Amino acid sequence: MEQVAQFEHSILLVSARWARIAAALTGDDASRNGQHRSIMNAADTARSRARGQCTLKIDGPGTQIIKNPAFSPSVRIPVSVLFWEDFAAGQAAEYGPLTISADDITTFAREFDPQPMHLDEAAARESMLGGLAASGWHTCAIMMRLITDGFLLRSTFMGGAGCDEIRWLAPVRPGDALRVRSRVLEVRESRTRADAGFVKFLFEVMNADEVCVMTAIVHLLFGRREPMPASA
Repeated sequence: MEQVAQFEHSILLVSARWARIAAALTGDDASRNGQHRSIMNAADTARSRARGQCTLKIDGPGTQIIKNPAFSPSVRIPVSVLFWEDFAAGQAAEYGPLTISADDITTFAREFDPQPMHLDEAAARESMLGGLAASGWHTCAIMMRLITDGFLLRSTFMGGAGCDEIRWLAPVRPGDALRVRSRVLEVRESRTRADAGFVKFLFEVMNADEVCVMTAIVHLLFGRREPMPASA
């Protein structure tokens, strides 16, 4: 029973960590974007500490049953946290939408990309874009927000390991409602970390007219449900 209690405690610590991050980043703006928002209360969960079971509530897919063979087979802990083992090549999902305004475009541009086509409608009409359009880096930031609210905050995401390419394919205009289509291209073990693995994603940012405005191929690192066995 002591082993079971230790296992429960470790799950609660991880869950509380991700709940705190979710609580910090999901608010009114996340709500208006229609994203899956965490409704976990980590403090209440930790206080309850029901022996043998810890239920975490999250909008979206149902809970998973995680079993650790190091403990009794009767230990079943429902959680809604995505581990590296939960990803497989070919998996697809969609997140969003988020609507971008002219003020959003110019505010971002003034701070991070102060080029005329992102700041001034008249100047933008004379540019190759033919009108006010968001910075490509603004589109990247929107993509990051959508996937963060969509699934990263309910996963063991540890960080990004690199980006193979980013392509800006069409202008993002005021009033565009953007969403992200996600597809898993590859899943591979880490050669240096027994507790983590890599997932290679294709992210496509789409507008309401089904035009793909941006694509990105990225490598993300996720914690494993069970560490990789040590080599003999």
